[in-house]
Amino acid sequence: MKYTYVIFLAVALFTFSCSSGKTSDTANSSDTLSTADLLKTETWKCIDTAQDRFCLPPSWKPFAHNKGYIFCSYLDNTDSTTVFAVVKTAKSKDVNINSYLKKVYKQLKSDNTEIVQGYSINKLIYETKETYFGRYYAQVNDKSYLTYSMIFELDNSIYEVALKCEKSNWKKYSAVFQKILSSFRHKDAPFFRDGDRITEKKSVDLTKL
Repeated sequence: MKYTYVIFLAVALFTFSCSSGKTSDTANSSDTLSTADLLKTETWKCIDTAQDRFCLPPSWKPFAHNKGYIFCSYLDNTDSTTVFAVVKTAKSKDVNINSYLKKVYKQLKSDNTEIVQGYSINKLIYETKETYFGRYYAQVNDKSYLTYSMIFELDNSIYEVALKCEKSNWKKYSAVFQKILSSFRHKDAPFFRDGDRITEKKSVDLTKL
């Protein structure tokens, strides 16, 4: 598995819908479910992949994806630019969180398909773990999008869980994204636990990595 291939998810900000080959159609897009309906977690479907498990709304539309993604899905609307995905890659002497984030910045600077309007990344330090939470703002065909991204290390692997939505729907999908993270299990153990307390939050400047 090539690292540069796996990292496509974050650095391309889902420009090509997880490399599915499907072109974006943003005309007349609309989310068909309310926030309350989306957050009925008792109806969610759970995805098991090797040692990992996560759950998501049943109306989302999984699709075939290139090697390197654990999972890719369109959201419940007619806009194929909006997607959810999970990526996992093994750590090595050349592959770590810093090198991952450096490639994110390189792509942000060079992307000529989406107009990147800004980003923020925070290192979240918990009592038992560290994660990197990012928001990426971009414009495609005169429509604004927001990508949520959570990156973390677990069992000598780097994970990224990410969701791209229309910026106007950020409140709805912020809540859904948090619920998906809460559902994540590795070897049957939750990574994000009820009562997790952030002890420190640090802003990350990608230009200084």
